[in-house]
Amino acid sequence: MSTRKLRIEQLIKRTISFTLINEIDCSNHIERMPSISRVELSKDLSFAKIYLLFDNDNIDKKDSLLKHLKQSTSFIKKSLSINAHLKYTPKIEFKVDQQMMFLEKLNQTFKNNHKDNL
Repeated sequence: MSTRKLRIEQLIKRTISFTLINEIDCSNHIERMPSISRVELSKDLSFAKIYLLFDNDNIDKKDSLLKHLKQSTSFIKKSLSINAHLKYTPKIEFKVDQQMMFLEKLNQTFKNNHKDNL
């Protein structure tokens, strides 16, 4: 993976995090904002997938928040273009980070098996 791509992914992650915290009102949809776990850019840097990590308290409200973020995508993209100073602003898509949920379930399974073996 190129250094340039990594730097742009981190820049997008910081900029969108700032926008979500300071400029998007999500209080109707969720109590605590999810974390952005990672950003994946396409090879031509024209498309970005933003993966969100929810805590266990808000996992059931993820659909309403994702719908709200999808409706706010144009505002978030505009904010990204203003604050990130990129030549081309990628199209963005929000997704739930399934890897972390899988690892959490796997960890819980190991804990249960360990208790059963004792």
